[in-house]
Order: sequence, then C-alpha cells, then structure tokens
Amino acid sequence: RNHVDENPGKPFLLYLSHFGVHGPFEAKPEDVAWFEKKKTRGWNGHDNPTYAGMIRAVDDSVGTIRAALKKLGIADNTIIVFTSDNGAQVQKKGVHVTSNAPLRGQKAQTFEGGIRVPMVVHIPGSKRKGTWVHTPVTLEDVAPTLTALAQQEVPEKITKQWSGRSLVPLLQNRPADFAERAIFIHEPYYRPDQLTEGSPMLTPSSVIIEGDYKLIAYHDGVMRLFDLSKDIGETTDLSGAMPERVSGMKKRLAKWRFENIPARYDTSANPKYAPQAEQALPPPQGPLFVR
Repeated sequence: RNHVDENPGKPFLLYLSHFGVHGPFEAKPEDVAWFEKKKTRGWNGHDNPTYAGMIRAVDDSVGTIRAALKKLGIADNTIIVFTSDNGAQVQKKGVHVTSNAPLRGQKAQTFEGGIRVPMVVHIPGSKRKGTWVHTPVTLEDVAPTLTALAQQEVPEKITKQWSGRSLVPLLQNRPADFAERAIFIHEPYYRPDQLTEGSPMLTPSSVIIEGDYKLIAYHDGVMRLFDLSKDIGETTDLSGAMPERVSGMKKRLAKWRFENIPARYDTSANPKYAPQAEQALPPPQGPLFVR
C-alpha cells in the first residue's frame, strides 16, 4: 500500500510466500474451534481442524490483499497468481494431517501427491473466467508469463537464463501455440524425518514427464513408469512392460541431469545407507552421473 501511494501509476511486483500452510502445524484457536464443529465429508481425509485453520488463515490473507487492491483502485489492473511449491504432507510424527487423494505420495516425494498442485491465474477482464487448463506447467513459467502479460521487455541476458516459458497461449486458449515439452524434476534428498513415519520411497530420485508418461528414476537404480492419463494414482508400474520407452526416457533424463545438476553424488556408493533404518544418515558420498 505504501509503495502504491508513493509511486502512483508505477508497475510493481509483490511476491508473498506465506509461512503456512506448513509445519509446525498450528492455527489460531478460534479457527481450530470453528472447524472442530464442522462436519467433514469423511471419505477424503480432510478432517484435521488445525490444518484447516491454517488454510483459512491463508485464505483470509489473500482476501486482505484483494481488498487492499480494490481500495487503492488498481484491482482491475492487477494480475494475481496463486499456487504452491509442493503437495501436502500427509502425516507428521504419526499424526494424520491431510490427504492428497486420489494422488499417491506427499511432500518431498516425486509421486504426483508431492509435485502436482493447482495454479490459479486471475487476469482482470479475461473472457476465460473459470476456465480449466489441464496442461502441466511449472513454477519456472511464472516469470515469462507475467512479463508477457504486462507487456514488459526483458533483457536477453536475463531471458537466456530462464528455463520456463510464457503460459499466455494456454491462458488465451491457443494450446497449438504451446509446444509439448518434457518436464524434469530432481529430488536429491534423503528424508530420515519421514522414514521413521513409514513413508515409502525416500531414496533420492529424478523425474521426466513426456506427454502422458512419467518415469521416476531412483538413485539406487529402481525405475518406475506410469501412464498418468489412465493412472493418476500411480498404482501400475509399466517399466517392465515398456522397456524401450524406459530406456529412451532414462537417457534423456540422464542428459538433463548431467547438464543441469551441479552437485553430483552417487547415493549407491555410500555403504552405510540403510533405507529401512530409523535414520538414513550419514549422507551419501562419491561422484554421480559419471559419463
């Protein structure tokens, strides 16, 4: 508000990253009390009043921002993007938190429950209000999209460092102008904090998504292939039935990792790595992705 008052008519970018919804899971007592009285649907696993209270606090915060934009008279000239950096954490220290159903997995995992989140884009005056777009995008696309919508020229020395692309064709219902691409994800960490809670697949992994197919390559050599168009819950591993597809995707993923991941460690070279132990420490040692 101070910036707008002091710089009337000057474009601005506000990036707001809430501390919630995130652990430690705690909410305002009045919000917890309100949700404790509220009936749940029962089947979807959304029954933690503290977690719901945290979501309500974020919702209130977004409402406060939108109200301020209206009061300042700039709501009709402000684009809003609302999204998350990862899926929800299903449990913490044995306590049920929430559910990502029908998606498998949770935060810190490369199953869809850990990486697939909504992105809401509000564009004043758009004729496509309420439209759903099902094309996968990434957070790397936000900067190119906002600068394109704001009609801002960005120096080439900056744009050449961008790995994302403008989503304007999708937002304007021109999917043919948004060429299909592979999406890559890299999760290099062991998660001993979750291992004690029985969370599966805590070995570091990398992902390549090409069209409907998604390959998860764990750093201990395990490969899992899923057809997301038919199996959004990732229940059927197709790696054994489609070895040629696995081989091709694995090669393209390895190439991307070698070109983009600066720190290279071989998780299998650590003789003390015990994935089923209470603690998976010490960290891995040795070189990774040797040509």
